Order: sequence, then C-alpha cells, then structure tokens
Amino acid sequence: MLKEFVKSGGELIVFSTPTFIDGKESAELAQFMKDYAGQIKTYNELSDQLIQTVFASPQICFRQVAGNHLYHHRRTYKDGELVFLVNSSLTESATGRVSIEGKTLMELDAMSGSIYAYPCKTDGNHVEAEFSLPPAGSLILFSSPSATNTYKVKPEIASGQIMRSSTPLEVKRLKDNALSIDFCDLIIDGKAERHLYTVEACNKLYQHYGMNDPWNSAIQYKQKIVEKDTFRTGDIKVLYNFIVAGNIDKSKMRLVAEQPDIWKVKVNGKALSALNGEYWLDSRFGVYNIGDVAKTGVNTIELSVKPMSIYAEIAPVYVLGDFSLESAPMGWVIREPVKTFKTGSWKEQGQPYYSWDMGYSKTYHIDNLSDRYAIQLNKWNGTLAEVYVNDQKAGIIAYKPYNFDLTPYIKKGDNKIEVRVIGSLRNLMGPHYTTEVSITGPWHWNGVQKQAPGNEYYFMNYGLMEDFDVITSK
Repeated sequence: MLKEFVKSGGELIVFSTPTFIDGKESAELAQFMKDYAGQIKTYNELSDQLIQTVFASPQICFRQVAGNHLYHHRRTYKDGELVFLVNSSLTESATGRVSIEGKTLMELDAMSGSIYAYPCKTDGNHVEAEFSLPPAGSLILFSSPSATNTYKVKPEIASGQIMRSSTPLEVKRLKDNALSIDFCDLIIDGKAERHLYTVEACNKLYQHYGMNDPWNSAIQYKQKIVEKDTFRTGDIKVLYNFIVAGNIDKSKMRLVAEQPDIWKVKVNGKALSALNGEYWLDSRFGVYNIGDVAKTGVNTIELSVKPMSIYAEIAPVYVLGDFSLESAPMGWVIREPVKTFKTGSWKEQGQPYYSWDMGYSKTYHIDNLSDRYAIQLNKWNGTLAEVYVNDQKAGIIAYKPYNFDLTPYIKKGDNKIEVRVIGSLRNLMGPHYTTEVSITGPWHWNGVQKQAPGNEYYFMNYGLMEDFDVITSK
C-alpha cells in the first residue's frame, strides 16, 4: 500500500528509516526506501516550524493561539469548509485567531441547532476571526465561498447588573428519595450465612453450585452459560433488612428488586407481586408497593427462588419514598423527610443516594423586555443543569462559563426562573467502598467484608452549592 501511494505521486515523510515489517528486517523495504529516495523526505524531529512549513494547509491557518490544548477537525465540502474547534483543557481557556478559505463565516450552535453569522474580516479568499473557548468549550464554524450571509450575529449574553429576586430561593426534590440495601443474609437449603455484601453473597451462591458468577466473570460463547440452566434442586432465600426510625408517610413507599420473573418477593412475611407494566431504571427492575406492609422498626425483605437458576444473581434492592436517611453503625436508617431543602450537597441533607434532579427556583419581576437577561450558575456539582422559565424548559447548562441566555423566554411581569441540577447513578449504584472516581470497573465492588457506617460510604457531592444569579444588561 505504501509503495502504491508513492508510485502514484504521494509524498512520504519519515523521521527515521524503517527497516522492519512484521518484526523482521525486510530487504524489500530497504530497496523501496532506496529506489524512491527522491520522493521521501526525512527529518530529525517534528517541530512547530516543520508543522508550519510542511504540514500546514492553505485552507486554514491559526495565529496568536494561547492555550496548550486546542484541537481542531476540518471537513471540506462542495459548498464550504467546516471547522470544529475544541479546548480539551478543563482549567484553562483557549484563544486565538483562525483564517479559513471562504468569503463568509457562520457559527453552527450544536446545542440549539441555530445558525448565526460569525464576526470576521475578509482577506482575499480567506476569512479571519477571533475565538475564545472556555475550559472544555467548543465552536463549530462554517466558511462559505458565497459572499452572501443572511444570518444574524448571535446575541451576546447579558453581563451587567445582578438582579434582585422578589422571592427567596425555593429548593425541591423532584423525585422520591432512595435507599440502596447492599448487605443481606443468604440461605441455601436451610443453611444461612449472615450479613454478606451482595457481591460476596452472589459469589457464594454460584460457588455452592460449582461455578463462579458467570455474569461477572465470563464472556458467553454461543449459549454456553444459559445452557447450564438445568438445576432441579436448590431452595434459595436472600433476606435484606431496613429500619424505619422516623414518623414518615409509609403509604407510598415502594420496593425495587431486579428480575421479578425469577425471584418471589415477601416483605415482613407478606407475598407481593410486581406492579404490572411498571419498572424503575431498567425493564428488569420490578416495582412493588410496600405501603401496606412497611412498619416502624426493622423490616425484612425476602427474595426466594426454587429451584436454583443460572439467572439468580444477587443484587442490592432499593426502597423509594419521601424520607431522609441518617447514618447508623451499619448503613442507614430511614428518618422523617427534610422539611426545607437548601443549597449544598444532597448527601449532607439526608439524600446520599439521590441521583436525579433537584429544583432551585426564584421569581423575578421584569418590566423592560428590551433589556437582555441571563442566568449565571456559581458553585455547583452535577452532570448538567436544566433551565426552566415559567415552568417551561428553556435549555441546559453543562460547561463553563455556566450561563444561559434567558432573553427569548422572559415575559413582562413575574417570571419563575428555575435551575434543575441533575446528579448521576454513581451515587445510587456505587461503588461505595472506594474513593476512586476516574475509572470504575467490576473489581471496585470486590473485597467488601464488613458493612461500614453510612457516613463512611463514598458519595459524590451533587447539588447547587451557591445560589444562582440572574443578570441584566442593555
């Protein structure tokens, strides 16, 4: 392939003379390098000067770049050039100037789908423009050979005076709180092992039948794993406990347990059936109403299967409802719901497993619709934040500078501005016995021998840590 490329007029650039093919010295390669030496350029090292003189394209040029993590991707189309700029730094901005072949320049807003004219200067057959990308920011530009551009320039985000709200900040949890129960008792044919981490209990169950958990330790070839589902014996029970210590409304409490078609479920001795057509997180997570059987004190959940099944993995179960959680010597106890939420970490307000959205809202009275308005988030942690204006979704905030243009959504008079900070399933699913967050693998759930107090479980700090601002400018 390399020989055909050079034969057809291609230019080959090397920084050392290759002599091996497939790990062996090649006389054919050596002869090729000798025969086509006139078409092969050799350099000692790749430098900035070499990049500019050898690799630079006449279609695009960068100048005055500040920031060491600016990357770009360019595509050439019949009707113009598309350039995607990315600042890969999470801490520093990237600025500079870019010159692209064309007569007019447009910005493609990937978040909204809108197209705007992008400010630029024309220099012969090129347009030149400045750019400034915040940490993790990006910009999509399209240059056209046409001199006609009918798009408007993107309105600037308001950057003036901080407005005073007419109501104090109101914070609401928008879904039920959750408790994950990750320790259990395992009973196989009447023989019990107490207080096992669910991963350890699952391993012991499969090892009792002469194998490791195939769903955690193997890759299925054809039907080799499911073909082992030939059990005729085995009376398996898994018991989970949770404690209700507060005066809470139990009527709407629910239980979630995986694989309702495999496991039979009892709560405090009463058999329950999964709600028909309802699931939670995944279609294999069954939902059970436990409002009639839950009680103050110790509650016991029993999952059972008879005979054993290859699909009978043991996993945590979940209790959902309007409550808060309080750390106990082993895990958690359920307490009264929080009366008034505030800014700060959810885990510090009895919601350590909560992984969904929390709403933060204020009302602003606005008389002048000719001004511009924007919301500015200050300190916050979440996967992203949704912005609602008068109970209608306006857009999202996901990266710096953490602001959003409210102007098109504002009406004259009172306006409810709401930010919904969204967490992640990392807090619900874990792992809760490691502080490593850069990578999560199956091994992070291994080796847990003893249940820790709830306040020693590891959770991410999600929430609006400081109040947001609404900013106005002319």
